[in-house]
Amino acid sequence: QADIAALQANSGEAALLAYQQPSGVSGGNSAATSERKPYVLNTEVYDPGGIVTLSSGQFVTTRDCICTFMATFYQVQRSKAYIYNVTDGEIVGMSPSTYFRGGTQSTGEVYGACLLEAGKVYEMQYRTGVVVSGMDLGVESSWGDEPNTYGYVAMRTI
Repeated sequence: QADIAALQANSGEAALLAYQQPSGVSGGNSAATSERKPYVLNTEVYDPGGIVTLSSGQFVTTRDCICTFMATFYQVQRSKAYIYNVTDGEIVGMSPSTYFRGGTQSTGEVYGACLLEAGKVYEMQYRTGVVVSGMDLGVESSWGDEPNTYGYVAMRTI
């Protein structure tokens, strides 16, 4: 039988950063490019243990973490998301390449995972191909005071 107290003691701290906009505001225009661009995380959703600091879209963890990330795209035919280690100048996480078929209702998400080293500066980045609309980083919803979340980075200490 599992020792629940031991499992909880070793489960690690968790944090969640997101790219959010107020209700009724889209994710914005991605501007198709062959260059990676910052996917600006702007909200610390959850971090009770203080394991991450977010500033100007970049983040630093205080402990080594495993990271999962997601980015939403709308009416974009090619897209990919990355976690970029600014400190060392290298990509440490990359989603699979995706192709969302054109048309007026084409939407989808890309996902990836990686390891983060404590004390290094990271940022989420993206690259898109053919862009159809001005809401390429996500379609808004207008449901009262609920924010729109277009992408996130979730971390758990290891």
